[in-house]
Amino acid sequence: MPAPSLADRKTEFELCSKMLNGEISERILLIEAPSKQGKSTLLAALAVASRQLGAKHCAVIELKNCPPIRDVCRQIAQEMGRKACPLYSEALAKPDAPVTVHASLAKARIGDRSEVMVQPVIHGSGAERVAEALLADLGDLNLPTLLIFDTYEKAGHDLQQWMTGQLLPAVRRQSLLFAVVAGIEVPDVKDLGWGACARHHQLNVIESADDWHSYAVARFPGIERSHLEVVLEGLSDPESIYNWIENKGRALRQPAH
Repeated sequence: MPAPSLADRKTEFELCSKMLNGEISERILLIEAPSKQGKSTLLAALAVASRQLGAKHCAVIELKNCPPIRDVCRQIAQEMGRKACPLYSEALAKPDAPVTVHASLAKARIGDRSEVMVQPVIHGSGAERVAEALLADLGDLNLPTLLIFDTYEKAGHDLQQWMTGQLLPAVRRQSLLFAVVAGIEVPDVKDLGWGACARHHQLNVIESADDWHSYAVARFPGIERSHLEVVLEGLSDPESIYNWIENKGRALRQPAH
């Protein structure tokens, strides 16, 4: 397993590695934590290390802007490539189904106040077609594939229903498909059929100065522990501490005037 590129996130890297290599039965990891606890930073690091951890394909999907299901499918397919998603590519090339409009003139009268009953009849939506095609492609995978979803709580109702009702059940059925879902809130697996293959994980706050200093000097050898301890007294959220380390490290690399 590669060394984690984050302070004190060995547990999460080990869980992901064991999941991808079949050392644990679960294939869905649900990471829950309050805001600004480093979830997005962790997911980005997991994606970078995904090949070393055991995945051949990896797609990271940000849900905070409430993307439609079609856009999520597109992002997954782009990361996997056309060869891995032939059915999706074929469905995407087809034009959207036509819409027939039925108009009832039963209440129509001569003049400006005519009443006409209009009812659209949609013969299958293009979004549903491409989503079904992508799920079929995921069912035919021949290489380990990791799907990473960030900010689950911001996804719209339809997308959350699709994920819990169709996408994540596909993970349970396909032994080469894995998923990490993170957010302030994550799916409650108690009443879901795929719950047995999911593990809920609470992301803990990093409090140890030793962990932060080990991470900092691995990135920038010149950062002193005493400086970091002062920062830790004033900052509590991991994102701010990571940013301080990055800014301090870049400043140390600047030539002295």
